[in-house]
Amino acid sequence: MRNLKMVVAYVGTRYAGWQLQPGRATIQGVLEDRIGRMLQEKVRLAGAGRTDAGVHARGQVANFKTASRVPLEGLVRGLNARLPIDIVLMRAEEAPESFHARADARGKEYRYHIERSEVVSPFEAPYVVSVRGPLDVAAMREAAGHFLGTHDFTSFCPVASPIDDKVRTLTVSEVAERGTRVEYHVVGDGFLRHMVRTLAGTLILVGRGRLDAGSIPHIIGARDRRPTPARGSRNIPSTLSAGQDRSDQRLIDPPDGGAEPGRGAALRPIFLLEFVRGAKAWVTTHFSLAPARWGTILCGRATATVLRRSEPSRA
Repeated sequence: MRNLKMVVAYVGTRYAGWQLQPGRATIQGVLEDRIGRMLQEKVRLAGAGRTDAGVHARGQVANFKTASRVPLEGLVRGLNARLPIDIVLMRAEEAPESFHARADARGKEYRYHIERSEVVSPFEAPYVVSVRGPLDVAAMREAAGHFLGTHDFTSFCPVASPIDDKVRTLTVSEVAERGTRVEYHVVGDGFLRHMVRTLAGTLILVGRGRLDAGSIPHIIGARDRRPTPARGSRNIPSTLSAGQDRSDQRLIDPPDGGAEPGRGAALRPIFLLEFVRGAKAWVTTHFSLAPARWGTILCGRATATVLRRSEPSRA
């Protein structure tokens, strides 16, 4: 049996996330169906990360076992001819038999872009969080530093999270300022559902002066997102002043269904970039306000932009 590693890019607007879900279109489901048809065998993909609904990926790493002798070039060409236009196999390669995209992931890296310009280009707007008004970047840096180390991040994930072990280790948590753009960079051994968007939303509250940077250790230590009897809100928003508006509430506690871009829109993941160092998968995710309607902007300090409109199919 061959073990093939794939790097897949996709626009997740039309999909209920990566993982298989009964009765719903998912990236994994589409890929397994099209690969199975092409190779005439049942396949099961293992993905390095399980992206949520609406998340776009620039380089999701996955692997599968197959008895097929199809050449790698033929797999890329043939599968892309069968895939809808919003899912693309970027490349494929032979991997060691023991390689597993999820089990071999060494860590995950997120870069969260916050734009303070009054006017944001429509080609950039879907890929940044637009925040009007001043931000205290120094306070955001101080708050971000409190996330470093090994902590129980229960206060930064949904109440109904089925995961028992919510302890994660963050090795990088820093805020940088580049012109009108503020970037939150975080690296860890793993993240809980909605954890990074909640961290970023909390930092925005700190930057707006609605949350004190020194309160972060207390929020972490509370290990609780349940409503408090006194205020009927969750631990993070319960520390805010009475003047908190709804946009701040949704920044730190986004609804699962997402929101349209604009004031008060939920912070939504946009990119997942995963690349392999040796046999290990490394994950990078970029966030934005809502599921974008355009394809990929190259991550980091990109020198080019690739735009692809989502359409039902390539055929």
